[in-house]
Amino acid sequence: MPESWEHYRCSMQGQPAAFLVDLGAMDLAPDVRRPVLITVRVALRRPRPDGLNALQESATLQRLEDLLVERMARSEGRYVGRVTHAGSREFCFYAADQQGVARQVQAALDEGGYRGALLPLPDPKWDHYRRFLWPERDQMQAIVDRRMVQSLGRKGDSLQLARPVTHWVAFDGVDGRDAMLLLLSDDWECQVRCGLEAPFEIGLALTKAHAVDLKTVRSTVQELESYLWALGGVYEAWQTMVCLPEVQAAPMHRRR
Repeated sequence: MPESWEHYRCSMQGQPAAFLVDLGAMDLAPDVRRPVLITVRVALRRPRPDGLNALQESATLQRLEDLLVERMARSEGRYVGRVTHAGSREFCFYAADQQGVARQVQAALDEGGYRGALLPLPDPKWDHYRRFLWPERDQMQAIVDRRMVQSLGRKGDSLQLARPVTHWVAFDGVDGRDAMLLLLSDDWECQVRCGLEAPFEIGLALTKAHAVDLKTVRSTVQELESYLWALGGVYEAWQTMVCLPEVQAAPMHRRR
């Protein structure tokens, strides 16, 4: 998949759901040329007890996905994402209309060896993509964190090496900021940030020495987010140095 595609998981109706979504499609949403949502739903052959697909079925599902994308492209359909949940997988496309789509979808299902349901629905605002497939704030932060760590790794960073990492947070008032300062342990260095955009106009730059492997980063970000949710604040981004073995290079920063 191109770099614009990302995966994430969440809980739906008490069961895990696995999403794959084209984040790059947001640049087009809504595409007035494709106002119809086309969902293709198939039952998994051997779902796991939690409702997700077993590893053994991954290859056949991927082949079906490729066939659907190829066939829908003949009707100028745009593939935007999929979700696996409760023993089924749904492939989501946007198209100009549903004329001719059924034939293309059925041909892909037949060739892929699956039985499925075609669910067309008018969606000119692309609400299904923007409100259902699109990651929520915490899920997007996890994606950003993963991309940051992967970028550091490609630069040869010693991810397990502790170094100063700055985390930016913001509040809609001084009460939240002051409460946050009281909650933080002594190993955090804090600097006030002013002049931010409304509604979160009061900010803090929080710096702490820690490793930047994904597990450590996610644990640190989630700890800060747990405070922020209770105080009405938001997490924004983090920054660190690229640390090579015995070498410290220029700063690297990427915002969400």
